[in-house]
This record gives sequence, structure tokens and C-alpha cells, in this order.
Amino acid sequence: MATYAPAHHRLLTRAQTDKFISALTSAKDAGDTEKAVEQAINALLVAGLTKAHPDATLDHDYRHNTDGYIALSAAASLARPYALLVEAKRDMDLSGARRDRAVVYAQVCYYLRELAHAGELVPAVAVVCDVDEVFAIPAQRLHQYYTDDSYSWDEHAASDMYKDSQLLAALMGDSNVQRPYVHDIADGFDPDMFIWAVDAMGQGHEPQRVPVNSASMDHVFTRFKMEVLGTDATGLKNKDEIRLFIDVLRGDEDVYPHPKKPNTLVVGTNHITLDTYRFGDYTLAELKSLTEVADTLIEETDRRFTGDFWTPPRWVDKAHEYIEDALGEDWKKNYVVVDPACGTLNLTRDYRFSELYSYTLFQEELDIASDYNPEATKFQYDFLNDDMVLHDEDMTVDKALELARAGKLKLPLSLVEALAANKPVVFFANPPYGSNGNGTKADGRKGGIAKTAVCDLMSDLGHAKQELYTQFIWRTKELAKVFGYTSDFHFFFFFNKTFLTSPNFGKFTDELTNEFTFKDGFMMNAGEFSGTSSVWGIVFSHFEIGGTNQREFDYTVLESDKDMSINKLVDWRGRSVRRGETISNWFADISLAKDVDEAAPLTSNGLDPVTRKT
Repeated sequence: MATYAPAHHRLLTRAQTDKFISALTSAKDAGDTEKAVEQAINALLVAGLTKAHPDATLDHDYRHNTDGYIALSAAASLARPYALLVEAKRDMDLSGARRDRAVVYAQVCYYLRELAHAGELVPAVAVVCDVDEVFAIPAQRLHQYYTDDSYSWDEHAASDMYKDSQLLAALMGDSNVQRPYVHDIADGFDPDMFIWAVDAMGQGHEPQRVPVNSASMDHVFTRFKMEVLGTDATGLKNKDEIRLFIDVLRGDEDVYPHPKKPNTLVVGTNHITLDTYRFGDYTLAELKSLTEVADTLIEETDRRFTGDFWTPPRWVDKAHEYIEDALGEDWKKNYVVVDPACGTLNLTRDYRFSELYSYTLFQEELDIASDYNPEATKFQYDFLNDDMVLHDEDMTVDKALELARAGKLKLPLSLVEALAANKPVVFFANPPYGSNGNGTKADGRKGGIAKTAVCDLMSDLGHAKQELYTQFIWRTKELAKVFGYTSDFHFFFFFNKTFLTSPNFGKFTDELTNEFTFKDGFMMNAGEFSGTSSVWGIVFSHFEIGGTNQREFDYTVLESDKDMSINKLVDWRGRSVRRGETISNWFADISLAKDVDEAAPLTSNGLDPVTRKT
């Protein structure tokens, strides 16, 4: 299997991304469309690469009449210095027409040849962009053409190089250059992912080969599910996703690229948008082994996705926006960040942190996500069962440090020391929502999963002890107590909104709001998440240490559109209701007249004339 190196962290602000898309939209009506496209894509690349490699010197100009030439000097963050070439176009069918791509490649080859003959650093990547599409290609794939003296380089200008019919025919027939991943800028384009892909090509990173065998296929499929299908794109069940995965890799004739829509698979009557460039071809021997591990994949996938609902990328980005609004744009640098239910790191993998601790119940999830957040301290940890000694009645900060230094805690010493020093900390997580029966598609397989050591410690908190997400909240707030925090302790969690307003959770909510204050949050339908029912609401909530005993919680209700944008629907206010305050309690308290016959006229249906019979 082939896949380019994953993105490391976010490079561009929301404003920079919006500016790029707006500039291309405006370019369609500009007097010089091609020039407007040129300016937009160059600005995007310069901004992103500068952020990716702040220790490198970046030179940017338009030498040899190119549409952009960017060179990065040697730096510690780079495997090697490299340059890239930009080619801007008005409006071509980059994703569909082989001839259009070949015309562009002919011009790119002309510039690569000019740069090479001038003794310049020859670009390692070519970036091609028009008003609605963009792609990048390793320049090495064009090397055999621009170094071939038999083509009529001296007879044509760069823009007319396609008139060399031999060169054009060769480029049209070359499958190595005719299968680029073309991004549709209007349909979920991720500039950060694109720039990191450009950077990987520039540094000469070859697609990574992953052998197909029973040991690797679980990991391979999970990467396919996360990075190709996406957690919210298909609506397929696990078995159907696995079948599609195998059919794609085997080249099944009933699964094929859409003839007109870029990066779209036709599967029966369904059209599924994929990041198709991430996965390459298998050998026949490898293909043969796919069906041998399908049953194992189904079993493992059902287990992994039971109760652990993966957060779609656009909601991750929205969560980061809320945290940035609350703590400032440098929060990832200024705070210790802890994800106690990190799974495969999808809350953090597109961002970089100064001090990040990521842990999860399943070691294999960390293995799958080994490429993400290289700066993080990652470890297997059962947040609801491990290190319960920290909650002994006589526990102190000094005792906790002593235990950690003696190696008697599973938590890393550096995290214990950070908490003991009361460093500003953010717990950021999407805890599992499993209980002894809930609205997940996995109901019937989850009995007893909430029976944990934390559950035992919450014995007097009623229904809250039966839910995994409230157990996560409880342990998080208790850790703040153990380490003596009085300020700068925050948690930002996704969870079911039920506990905030249900009288069944009243005692727990009272305890929480006595110690922490709800600051802000948003709500969306649970169906936005992979593997969840759409009959309940999920909230993303910010709680800060320091209780105010609040009983009302204000959220902004959001929903996503098919174009991946997120829009506000309405403001919602929830109120914590205690036992004895419900409508049913109110009715139960009403004293009815003992002699109903005389207290009110009796009719058969409330409409007919009064009778003496009911």
C-alpha cells in the first residue's frame, strides 16, 4: 500500500484559507484571471511553507517568467533543501481531460529545462492551479522529458510547447503523470493537507509501502477508514466499508472512478468521495491475502468502534476554534494538553503542541497513529481503572510525586510533575459514550463496560456512575483536587447533553458545578459522529475550575452542510432539573377534589351535554 506522509500540524488560519478560496472565486471575473490565480496560489504556498519550516529561509520570485518559484534553504526541520514551481491556469479540466493535463505538463517541462540549464535549484515539485482545481506532482516524474534534447524546445515558447506533438502524445500516454490527486477547491479542500503533501514531495519522501498480511491489515484498514472514507462521508456499515476497502484494493470492476467527478468512486448507485491519491496498487500475492483477513477485520472493527465515536475533522476544527477563543491563539504552546481518550489522535493530529500527553485504552490505536503528533508523549492507559491510588483519602501532591518517581504510577513522571507544579492544563477529549445500554449502533454488546474502578468511587452519584463519559468528567475534576489546582485547569469535552438537564444526574451536576464553571460550548446532532444514533444531541463544553453552582447552560446549536461548512441554527439554554422539580412531580402535588361528581360537570367526552354518568 502507498501513502504519503501525514500532516503534522495546522499551518494556516481560518482567515488565510477563506482568503485563498475567495480570491479564486473572484478570479473568475477578474480582468486577468490567470494572474489572479497565480497570486492566490503563491500567497497560500508561501504562508504555509513558512509556517511549516520557520527555521528555513524561503526565497520566492518569478524567475525565468514562471508563475512562481519557491526555494527553501537547508534547515533542521528539512530532510533536504528543495524548490517548487507554480503553474497557474485560467480554467482547465485538470481532473478529467488527459490532454489538458498534458498541455500543462509540456509548459512545466519547458520551465524545468530552463531552470536546470540556468544552474538553478531544479524544482522537486510542480504545483498546478486554476480557478477551481489544484494538484501537485513530483517533478522527477517529468525528468525524462525535460532532459530529452529530441523535443523542439527552441522552436516554441513555454505556452506553446504543447504544439510539439511527440511530447504531447508522450505525456498523454504516461500513467505516471496522468494520475495526480486533483483537489476540488469548492468541495472540502484542505489547504494544510495539500501543503504538507507538497512538502513531503519536495523532500523526496516516497510513498510508504505497507505489506498486506494478517498482522498489518487491521492497521491498514483503519487508516483507510480515517483518511480515505472519512469518519462521516459514507454512511456505510463496518462490513460494507471493509468490503469496499477490499474491492478497491483488488480493482473490482464494479467499483470504479466516476468518469467526470474527480476523486469519486462509483459503488453501485452510490457516489463516494475519496482521497484516492493516498493508496496505491497491490501485487497479486498481496491481493490474495485480503479475503483471508476480512473476517478478522470485521471482528476487530466492530470491537474498536464500539462506544468510541470518532470526531469528524470539521468538528475537531470547530472545537479548536472554541478553545482558541477561550484561551488565546497560543494555547497549544502555553498549556499542558492532555487527551485521556485519544484513540488514533484525531483531536490533535492536525496541530502541534508544546507539551501534549495522549493516551488510550488500546495500544493498537497508538500503533496506528504512530505518525501523528511526534512531539507528544503517548502511552497505553486505562483512565477509568489505572492509578486509583491517587484517589486515596490521604493522598497528597507530595505522595503522588513520590509514587511517580518510584515508578509506581503508570502516568509519566513528567505529567505528574506538571500537574504537581500546577502548570496551566487543558484536558481535551471525546470520551466514549458507552453505558449499560445507550443510543449507539452497538447496543446489545456493551453490557457492563461502565463497571470500572471510577464507577465504584462514584457509588453515591446515581445514574452518572453508569455512563463512561460522566466517569471521565468525574476523574478529570478529581485530579484537579488531588494536585491542588485553584485556577488554570480546564476541560473541553464532547459528551451527551443529557446529564446537564436530567434529574437522574442532578447530584452529579450539582457536584460538578460546585467545583467547575461552564463557560461556553456548542451542540450538534449525534448523527454527525461516526457510528452514532441521530436521536440525541452531543455538546462540546468548556468547564473551568472554580464553581458557581450554576443551573443554566447556554449552547450554540450548529449543523454541517454537504459542502462541509458549519452553520448556526439557534441558541439553546438547558437547565439542571433536580428530583422533585419535574412536571410529573408538579402534577403529583396537585390535590384533586375528593367528590369529583360534585366538583365538576361530567360528560362522556367533554363536549356532550352534562349527564350523571361518565
